[in-house]
Amino acid sequence: MQMTVAGKPVDVDSAEREFHAAMAAPAADEPLAAAPPKRDADAPYGRKADGSARKRPAGPGRSRARTQSSPAVAAAGKSETAAESRQRRAEGVAGLFQIGSAATFLIYQRTDVKAWYADTLTLAAHARPAGLAIADVCEANPKFAATIDKITAAGPYAALLTVGFNLSAQLASNHGITAARAVGAKSPEDVIAEHESTGNTES
Repeated sequence: MQMTVAGKPVDVDSAEREFHAAMAAPAADEPLAAAPPKRDADAPYGRKADGSARKRPAGPGRSRARTQSSPAVAAAGKSETAAESRQRRAEGVAGLFQIGSAATFLIYQRTDVKAWYADTLTLAAHARPAGLAIADVCEANPKFAATIDKITAAGPYAALLTVGFNLSAQLASNHGITAARAVGAKSPEDVIAEHESTGNTES
């Protein structure tokens, strides 16, 4: 047993308890800890320096939801149905065949080699069937569909080439190149007759 300087006994355990209790208790003039701030219902991610609400958590490393779509659809900024995807792919592939037929037709015009003319007819005839067949495969094979989407992502440039080919073929037909009619061009008589039948004649 320990003794005080005055010779009185000291209860060590009791003294330690009193000491720890005194240390844990706040001082008389010490303010109590403030309550945590309430969550701002209008700004669940906090507010910016200007007071506006944050739209996403602040700080690095935040994740963002990502969606995948074909290049053509991404460029358009919209989603599409399965039927729309099939039509887009079929038209895209058919457009590539038409571009190929335009190239072979131009070569035929320059060389007068019948084989190039045969190639032009073959490509033009198989453009739509091939487009539909490839579109069907895309529905069953997502990886193949992704490849086709990339190949046919020329967008307005492919359409421009197709229009240019059709225009060139029609002009050639108008000036007596009958081979152009095999790829969809009309005779000049048919062009005039169609124009007159629609009521577009000049008075």
